[in-house]
Amino acid sequence: MSWHDLHFPADFHEVGKVGGDVWLLAEPTCDIDDPRLPYLLTMTVTARKGRLVCGALTLRARPDGPPVTLANVRSVPIESYLREVSRYLWESRHPALMRKAEELPGAFDSLSDKDVKVLEAGHRRRQPTAEVLPKVVAAYRSALSSKDPFDREAPTAAVARQLGYSRGHVARLLTAARREGLLGPAHRGRSGESIN
Repeated sequence: MSWHDLHFPADFHEVGKVGGDVWLLAEPTCDIDDPRLPYLLTMTVTARKGRLVCGALTLRARPDGPPVTLANVRSVPIESYLREVSRYLWESRHPALMRKAEELPGAFDSLSDKDVKVLEAGHRRRQPTAEVLPKVVAAYRSALSSKDPFDREAPTAAVARQLGYSRGHVARLLTAARREGLLGPAHRGRSGESIN
């Protein structure tokens, strides 16, 4: 995946708190060209409930590519893109992320090493399994029906790449999804699900 420079609005203001005393002061927009997808994307990052999140996503068909369809929209690895952009913001100590200055109300300071550690830890925080399972199932079914033979033949690995998890973690989540009835039983000796 490649993404181009972040674009920021002209005016910075308190968008929202993203962890510790760190605030997002501008909503960056980023153009994404992922060769695994038939689309070009533009993503805007914002702050909600103490985290950096995707606030908007625009998909455009490539000049010679297929039209945007709902089935393929589900395969967009938003979380993976968000992690890369977020990591860039805090590792570069970008002025869009600032710590509120304790001594001067309304003033901000650059991020400290401690602030970066707090942001990294908060971003790694796991979502509840009940929220993750439907995403994993949707990504798995999308991989099974993908035009890409690598995704079709190794759907668990495709889901791991898309969602930014290890293959083993995805396999455990798929087992949990089968137990919960969100995914049919596995075929003997191959990927997929049996539908009775």
